[in-house]
Amino acid sequence: MDEPAMKVLVVDDEPMARRRIRSFALEERGFVIAGEAENGEQAWRMIRESPPDIVVADIGMPVLDGLRLLERVRGLASAPKVILLTCYEDFDKIQAALRLGAHDYITKLLLSEAEFVACLSKAADDIRRERRHRHKAIRQLLLELLLSGDEARASLEQLAALSFPARQHRLALVRFAPERGRTLHPAEPAFEDESGPYASLVLPVEPGLWAMIAVSRERSEGADFLAWTMNALRRGGEACRALGVPTVQALSDRRGDLLLLPRALAECRRLLDAAFYAPLGEPVTPRNETAPGEYPPDRLDALLRDCRTAMERHDYAAAGETLLRWADEAAAHRPAPARLRLIGAALAGCLHDGPVRLRDGTEAQLRQRLQQRIAAAGHMTELREAVEEAAELLRETPSPAPAIRSEIREALRLIETEYGEDLDLQAAARHVSLSPSWFGALFRQETGQSFSDYLQDYRLERARELLLRTDLKIYEVAAGTGIPNSRYFSRLFADKYETSPQEYRARMREARCRR
Repeated sequence: MDEPAMKVLVVDDEPMARRRIRSFALEERGFVIAGEAENGEQAWRMIRESPPDIVVADIGMPVLDGLRLLERVRGLASAPKVILLTCYEDFDKIQAALRLGAHDYITKLLLSEAEFVACLSKAADDIRRERRHRHKAIRQLLLELLLSGDEARASLEQLAALSFPARQHRLALVRFAPERGRTLHPAEPAFEDESGPYASLVLPVEPGLWAMIAVSRERSEGADFLAWTMNALRRGGEACRALGVPTVQALSDRRGDLLLLPRALAECRRLLDAAFYAPLGEPVTPRNETAPGEYPPDRLDALLRDCRTAMERHDYAAAGETLLRWADEAAAHRPAPARLRLIGAALAGCLHDGPVRLRDGTEAQLRQRLQQRIAAAGHMTELREAVEEAAELLRETPSPAPAIRSEIREALRLIETEYGEDLDLQAAARHVSLSPSWFGALFRQETGQSFSDYLQDYRLERARELLLRTDLKIYEVAAGTGIPNSRYFSRLFADKYETSPQEYRARMREARCRR
């Protein structure tokens, strides 16, 4: 984003001097003459009405000279840089001006365009450096308030010292998919502005999540502040979209005390759930949020059954259609996102975990990739994209050329019905009237997995469904899926899903509470 031109106010009682400065090619060097004044009093009124970045003032003028103007300017909270023009080398006045905080001085009789531009450029560099330091300090203080609340009360005084407006505020959360939302991003400045009584800054809260804090110097609510904040969010969202990074946004109610930022953060996290189904880039507020719905349990049972049956028959296209049907139903029922991700993980668990080739030429494990993409989805469109990719990959997956042997089909049915019992390779081999060694070799040849690995995966997937759908104790889930040693079960579960059964259960209950 290009930096705005530095605004320069020219103050001199001599029209020829002002005309001389106007003749310089300033705009192409990043400066614009924002106004002219004939004396310091007139300039003082203009500075208070529309503050410039730099004031160029004659040191000797009628009504109010440059020194007296400098005394007034240095008392402002955000004082412009002042450059004084002298007609002669009056060292006493120059020394007094420097003690009062003048940025520099130029002798008018020797004034050249190159010297004038160099002096302005030096002031502009200092302004930008000070702004960077100020913004960095403000960001750190706001982050302390956001994450600490009352413990960071001292931060309010420091913010006041930095002239950061804080009469009222609104907090927005902007979410990206974790792999897309970096700590810093080229579009980040698009969310930031400081104009009139309002200002906004972006803070990285966690990977894939930014907080935009909009503040106002005004105490009254005013529709202008809300409109200004919404425009800042939309502008930032459009900049992100242009870079291929869509955003999900939530905006809190107005609050008056910055110590209430943690409450606004909690409110926005809740609103992001509603934003999961809202149009991308459109901020969700407490006034337009929609309560989550419920996904019918009987539909989940039917989808799980259909997906497992399709995979067992090697009808991969039918399994993909089942996933697409689930995505359509999810968009219609709009369950809480956490609940939706749990359901998606269970459905993805029905798929094979064989390698598939992606569009970029790389390979990935189908089941694992879909589960990871569902877990990372911050918006329904991202979840839909993940499901559509999986359905397409399933359609392109060739079914085994020879039909699966009847003995192995019978063994798979045995696993489906007896997985909760004391089942092993020897028992399955006896069931299909084959020797254990020959049966084991055939099973691996037909399924791509050893019998014990296949049985273990099947049991763990059924265990995850029980954790999702029931309130059985962990040891009951373990026993019910054929792994009676609950500690061993927990270790197997954590190795496969990178979370313990207890943590998985906690996430499920949290999702239920949000419904």
